[in-house]
Amino acid sequence: MKILIFQRIIPHYRIPIFKALSEKMDIVVCHGKELPGAFLKDEEGNLNFPNCFIKNWYLSKTKENLVVQNVVAPILKYHPKVIVSEFSLGILSIWILLALRPLFRYKLIFWSHGYKKRKFKPQDSFCDRVRLWLINASDGIILYGDEARKVLSRHVKHPEKLFVAPNTLNTNELLQIRSRCEQEGKQHIKNRWGLNHKYILIFIGRLLKDKQVDFLLRVFKEVQKKLIDSGLAIVGDGPERNFLQALTRSMNLKNVYFLGEITDIQKTGELLYISDLMIIPGRLGLSVVHAFCFDTPVISQTEGPNGPFHGPEVEYMKSGKTGFLTPCGDITNMAKTIIDILSNPTLIERMKFNIRKTVKERCNLELMINKYFEAIEKVSKHCK
Repeated sequence: MKILIFQRIIPHYRIPIFKALSEKMDIVVCHGKELPGAFLKDEEGNLNFPNCFIKNWYLSKTKENLVVQNVVAPILKYHPKVIVSEFSLGILSIWILLALRPLFRYKLIFWSHGYKKRKFKPQDSFCDRVRLWLINASDGIILYGDEARKVLSRHVKHPEKLFVAPNTLNTNELLQIRSRCEQEGKQHIKNRWGLNHKYILIFIGRLLKDKQVDFLLRVFKEVQKKLIDSGLAIVGDGPERNFLQALTRSMNLKNVYFLGEITDIQKTGELLYISDLMIIPGRLGLSVVHAFCFDTPVISQTEGPNGPFHGPEVEYMKSGKTGFLTPCGDITNMAKTIIDILSNPTLIERMKFNIRKTVKERCNLELMINKYFEAIEKVSKHCK
């Protein structure tokens, strides 16, 4: 059974997902070039699974999700029984896929968060009404998390068409890196990186305003008042870097390390392994899985009226068990939470136990692949 998967681009973190899927199903992943200047690139030259490069027509110079893809050519070439398409209102070619479905007689499945910013109000939002219509018109939708299925099930005509394949990374590879780190030892790795502090906090991500790294610096200032021998590693680059470095100097902060963008997963794995906590004040996403693969609890904020609007991966966070979500905008509370955790080795060990259990049971690669496969099997056999 030939299956086409339409993706606007194939980012680096999706490569192992599609590789694993190709070992279970007869798939071809159809993808195009990224919008010029976009941060995430299409990995056209690094793919190890069946794929088809197609044309992306971008309708804006700044909105990378406003695009039409050449979906017709691969349909004519492969005659698929099932098509899985990335789902976003800006990907206008999904309307073409819907229009062609009666002619080519394939099943159409969407794959997505389901809606934006963890809010879904079709009664108030025109965009949500369109999303709802499209979901009802599809043969199924594969969602990233259980919360989205719970919310959408209240609105869709056929809740049985809602599937969940928990969004994750290549946990197998990351756990292998952790195993190598364990063999080398935490202190030896600290020495190599020159991060010889008793406590190490880490941030990994783009240095953008909505990541709220300035908030993290203010939190760290409060932490250092109690835990002097602590360091903060900031991994990433972006337009806010110069501002953040200047802010660090103006606050007279010590032991803050701007390490720049690091794409080597061995190196980011080592940094996570030697870190006591990952602090992400802004939106949580797959960084939660990344941290958990190295036994590192995650600290973030609860969602406020203006954000952060966490991705579905926040479902892996159990406050007090695998990390903490402190009240939005409360620097003092987050700092106190960090200090309390670092001062309680028993709590840290208990959290690490819960984290390993979470990776094993909720966000490992095999689970995502199996759930994805099950959704396609059910749709192809039972949907009319």
